[in-house]
Amino acid sequence: MEAAPSSIAVLGAGVIGLAAGIQLLKECPNVSITVFADLTGSETTSQGSGGLWMPYTLGDTPDDLALRWSRETFNHLLQVFNSSAGATAGAQLISGYHLWQAGGKLRRQKVTSLTDFAKFDMVINCGGLRGGLLFGDDKVIPVRGQVIRVSAPWVKHFYFAGLKSYVLPNVDTVVLGGTTQKNSWDTTVSQQDREVILDNVCKLVPSLKHAKSVRDWVGLRPYREPVRLQLDHHEVVLPGGGSKQLAVVHNYGHGGSGVTLHWGCAAEVVGLVQQHIGNSSMPSNTRHLPQAKL
Repeated sequence: MEAAPSSIAVLGAGVIGLAAGIQLLKECPNVSITVFADLTGSETTSQGSGGLWMPYTLGDTPDDLALRWSRETFNHLLQVFNSSAGATAGAQLISGYHLWQAGGKLRRQKVTSLTDFAKFDMVINCGGLRGGLLFGDDKVIPVRGQVIRVSAPWVKHFYFAGLKSYVLPNVDTVVLGGTTQKNSWDTTVSQQDREVILDNVCKLVPSLKHAKSVRDWVGLRPYREPVRLQLDHHEVVLPGGGSKQLAVVHNYGHGGSGVTLHWGCAAEVVGLVQQHIGNSSMPSNTRHLPQAKL
């Protein structure tokens, strides 16, 4: 049996990475967690998303996995909603708050080589697009999403007419979307897409024609068929020479469903970590369904 890891690096500070870090801190209290990310907070795709709980852009990810991860995440979000913080906190805000309170560390750094993780015992790869590229996975691609945030406090219900026409009330703004453009790396705001979005949503809610624009946003969803959530081992070159085998739990490729799946996938990550280290304290209700394979 391998020695239990004492330090784990989490790659990525979006909703997927933060959720994994939180659950690892909760279930593996003797392990130190360090999050590596060069983009945090409002810079991440998670922060700019509409925040809609609904599985989509998941490709051929098995339905049983998507449904289980979605259900566990929904139950978690419902608990947040019913908590004392529910009136003002979104899922991303709660995730960031809990991680720092739990004792995790954030290292603002762009990871360019696995050697950056040489001193760690284990890595949780939640790096989205770049997490796939770092490990040579050509199955993960960008899906460009553009949305508009407007001030429209009279809109109290969401409207969803497909991935190219939706209206999602948030706490302070209303999100109007959107686009689903595969293999586009363009992160600039397209005026043409903006006009199409406004035309589509005004057909759903005509009063949005008079809404005050707050900001435009473009993000790249990390899309993969299927979502990659599995334990693997990779050879890492050590700074002083030589190499070692590094255990890596991959958790990326969630497309536009990161918010929908994050808590359920994080629970799966914890199970894989505990399985790897032979932790006898694994909860009896932890179930291991077939993993998404590379």
